[in-house]
Amino acid sequence: VLFRRVVDAFITAAREKVGSTAKEYSHDPEAFQEAKTQRAEVERELAERRESLVEWCQISYGEAFSLWMHVCMVRIFVESILRYGL
Repeated sequence: VLFRRVVDAFITAAREKVGSTAKEYSHDPEAFQEAKTQRAEVERELAERRESLVEWCQISYGEAFSLWMHVCMVRIFVESILRYGL
């Protein structure tokens, strides 16, 4: 919060000394409510997608682990054939 007479000096000093950009802020209640509604919608969508992702990961992990065990068993079988013959 600044007095109107020092706003320009503050913006100039912020740009020169700190290297940041200062902007004037105006409060718009309608835009705030719209942004709040949009954020709630995005959070709901995120929760739905995260839930489906977790479900997919749980299913896929079991399948991947089972396939990895099969690969290990095939490797052991092939190594035993190559080492000891049939």
